[in-house]
Amino acid sequence: MCIWRVSADNISFSDETIMNLLYYNNQVATFMNSNSSKGIAGCKGMGKTFLLKAKRIKLQNESNNSVLILPKDRMVDASGSLPLDNVHISFLSSYGNWRSLWISCIAIYLLSQEEFEDLRRNELEVNNCKKYLSDFTLNLLEEKHIGVFSVLHKIIAINDKAILRLIVKDSTILFDIVQKIQSQVAMFIDKLEEPFNADFFRIPGANNSTQGKYNYSIWAYAQLAFADAVNTLFASRNHIKIYYSIRKEALYRGEEIAVDYSKIRDNIISLEYTREDLYKMFHGYIKNEDPENLCSPIDVIENPIKALIGVDRISHNSGESEPIWNYLYRHTFQRPRDIMEMCKSIHDHIVKNADVKNNIKDRTRVLRDWINELSKMECNSYLFFLDPFMKCQGDISYKEQIIDFIKELPTDVLNYELIKEHCCSKNDQKLDDECGECENIHYFSSLYNVGLIGRIHKSTHTLEYSCKIKHMGQSEFLTNSSSLPKEQLYYLHPGLANIAKSEREISGKNFLLCPFNSNDLDQTIPKDKIRYMIDSANSLLGNRSDKNVFLSSTGRDIGDKRKEIKRLLESMGYTVFAYEDPDFPSMDNEEYSDRQKGKTQDHCIDVMLRCKHIVYLFDKTFGGRYVGEKYRCYYEKEQVIKITPSVSFMEYLVAKENHKNVKVYVLKDVDIARGEYIANDCSEKFKSKVVQDNRVFEQLGYFNSLLNGTWYDTYNDIDDLKQYIIKQFNIPSI
Repeated sequence: MCIWRVSADNISFSDETIMNLLYYNNQVATFMNSNSSKGIAGCKGMGKTFLLKAKRIKLQNESNNSVLILPKDRMVDASGSLPLDNVHISFLSSYGNWRSLWISCIAIYLLSQEEFEDLRRNELEVNNCKKYLSDFTLNLLEEKHIGVFSVLHKIIAINDKAILRLIVKDSTILFDIVQKIQSQVAMFIDKLEEPFNADFFRIPGANNSTQGKYNYSIWAYAQLAFADAVNTLFASRNHIKIYYSIRKEALYRGEEIAVDYSKIRDNIISLEYTREDLYKMFHGYIKNEDPENLCSPIDVIENPIKALIGVDRISHNSGESEPIWNYLYRHTFQRPRDIMEMCKSIHDHIVKNADVKNNIKDRTRVLRDWINELSKMECNSYLFFLDPFMKCQGDISYKEQIIDFIKELPTDVLNYELIKEHCCSKNDQKLDDECGECENIHYFSSLYNVGLIGRIHKSTHTLEYSCKIKHMGQSEFLTNSSSLPKEQLYYLHPGLANIAKSEREISGKNFLLCPFNSNDLDQTIPKDKIRYMIDSANSLLGNRSDKNVFLSSTGRDIGDKRKEIKRLLESMGYTVFAYEDPDFPSMDNEEYSDRQKGKTQDHCIDVMLRCKHIVYLFDKTFGGRYVGEKYRCYYEKEQVIKITPSVSFMEYLVAKENHKNVKVYVLKDVDIARGEYIANDCSEKFKSKVVQDNRVFEQLGYFNSLLNGTWYDTYNDIDDLKQYIIKQFNIPSI
């Protein structure tokens, strides 16, 4: 049997296996061990239904039939859609009416049970409560009901405000009668928000004028008022317990809605799971999985990831590898459901597919494809459920506005300048306008407040970098407030990044995914990765201008050639940046220390990143050796580390890593000389009549060693080179 259950709806009375899968953190333990009424609050996907059913099974096993557990025919009382019209909406816009209505529904359901028939008869006939109750309520008391929701449905079906008022008025008498129940009772009520979702959430493709007609208050009232009613009915009578679930978003404005909110809040447990919680939960599931549903059962205790998938690390295009658990976790919204979805897909598409299971490369590919697809799917779902809580412009949903906005984002890692530029562009604001004074949607603040954008924060104490992103459940539903903390770098949640990538591909636009893990939650980020991310963001700013060209080469030996190419490009309308420019610090001062030379070299690369194009003239000399610090990480890679980098070669490496339009032009005599160097077994003793330093051959050889190739053109003389430049740059837009 596959252990991964995405939905708890099909868990039945006899399903004892869930008790072996239950993970106890502080919140779960408090709920499971509670002997009084308790609510659990959580965002969608936090496992509320699973916990309610586990609590019921635990109570069944411990009570020995001494407790009346309701409902009798189902694990939990839940409801489908409950359509409300204007009569209901007007009446239920009062929190007090909701509270009284729930008291009546709970009391009627309890008193309609055959176990309390004697009490009901005695109170109605002997104690003459009958004369104080409306005929409608009396009729409901004589009927059989399968749950609290069934009572609510019957009341709403009348569609009569006068009847609704009578039910509310009757709640006082019903309250007094219920207080006389002496038996042990436990009720389980799930998904209190669900009856009202159909109208609260806009339905894709539907006419929005008929969707989302409830304001936040009615949706929240229904849930908070139920919790309030439970407290009112049974605060001092622990022999009657109600265990229920509500959405955490309903608590968002609880202090504004309910007078006794602090008392209500004390009896509601908010579900939260840390990274460690989810890992232990994941491990517990794997330990209970059948061996045939694992790739490597022998590793089930020591290495659960390897037990499930057969490997415990995943390689990325950047060349680095990452623990698979980190990879899974950072694609989640920190919910149990996400882990279940991912592991169910691993089971279905890897473990149960023999061809994939037996091929490591296929396994990694399928894993990556499904995790990315699931994170995109869950992010789309999350955006949909955020819609009612977010103030939007006109009759467009929050999800539609966000997707329209992220289509314009070229990458998943941005600096503050890119963020300001995109937000101002969308809101028709000037870059120097103050964000706090803008009355439009603050897109990045809004996404940050709901955990879809994170920030990379540098600690003032340790000077280390780490990711900060809000977990689902910490959301603040703000769209018109500028509240994004200022940082060097920000990143999109992988789910949002995958949506942006898909949307841009549909529009024929590129989306540059950062090759490094920009959201490795709870982990310190190495400084070399930060360097790459900063450069990538700066590079994107530079790519805004199609007409900026950086001229790279050794300098002293081909100074005249550089001048001619610079003049040619400028005559074609390009702005050319070169180290000869007056605002560049001197590159030729022999008295400079290596530190001073390094700063000057790094300045060159800084300028290069502000350009979209780089022209690399590869000639006879090696030039100056790179001694800078800022970009050292670019050549400290396995395939580059053996090559002594010149300044020009470093400019090339950084440009290629940051997706610049790089054109390499090699003097033909140098290319021929490299052939002679190879023919002499690349001997250190080889002396070329053309090239002064064999390190030139090493750098030229690097181009040919790349798997994807780096195409370069060879030229004979300056006229030949000019023709290449004209051919490749003399077009309207590159």
